[in-house]
Amino acid sequence: MNSMDRRQGLGGSDMAAVMGVDKYRTPLQVFLQKTGILKESNPTRFTYWGNRLEELVADEFSIQSGKKVQRLNRLLRHPEHSFITGNIDRRIVGEPAVLECKTASAYKADDWDGAAPINYIIQLQHYLMLTGAERGYFAVLIGGNDFRHFEMKRDDGLIADIESAAKNFWLKHVVPGVPPEATAGDNEILLDLYRDPSDEVLEMDDEWELACRLYLEAHEIEKSAKERKADISAKMKAFIGSNKGLDGDRYTAKWNRFERVDVDIVSLRAAHPEIVKNFIRTSPSGSLRITERKSK
Repeated sequence: MNSMDRRQGLGGSDMAAVMGVDKYRTPLQVFLQKTGILKESNPTRFTYWGNRLEELVADEFSIQSGKKVQRLNRLLRHPEHSFITGNIDRRIVGEPAVLECKTASAYKADDWDGAAPINYIIQLQHYLMLTGAERGYFAVLIGGNDFRHFEMKRDDGLIADIESAAKNFWLKHVVPGVPPEATAGDNEILLDLYRDPSDEVLEMDDEWELACRLYLEAHEIEKSAKERKADISAKMKAFIGSNKGLDGDRYTAKWNRFERVDVDIVSLRAAHPEIVKNFIRTSPSGSLRITERKSK
């Protein structure tokens, strides 16, 4: 699917983010992409190799399952809501089913232990909604040498949730240009969007007063948790001493020790400013500071 097709609707790979269960994208990021405010990012090496290996994964599925697959070279649209779109990897010939091909690193093997990650489950159910198919299949190549495939049946309850979420997101956010609420994963993109602030200070209402209080309470809890963690760590290291670690019935603890190499950037800049200049990268950065006014 090209970038213009993505801009014209919500595809299967968008819906986990829209529903707030994607670890790598947020509803706000989807909104910014669909409204053209945020450009589509360049494909990563993982995306590149995933696309290149799709044919191989589909072929291996046919070999191991005995099922014939066929590419469907067209964009699918929901019969009632044209903004709900999808591009399936393959359809299963002679069977009301579709195939979704994936690749994953060896570090992600546990994510595919008997089932697919939730974002891919939503993606495949999205395609079952568009095609009317009764079931779908996942085929995944993990780490370049671990091939797995399994069936997933149609879930009409989940499909109804996907359709409802797509309608709500498109009609309440994309069409009127009203962004959804920012979430924890949006801090970096917000800094990039608003990197040149004015001097104006907005008036704080009761909602933001409450937000400030909750932020400071969370900060104190986080601070206390860090101190508790550091205290436990010190006590455990002192007990381990010159040994490697601890081993128990339920837990193991290993104290890994190593030399860390740091660059003395101040001295390097003083001795070789031209080298530092050629290799320094700048990126937007910032922090939110909340303070409580002292009572008079």
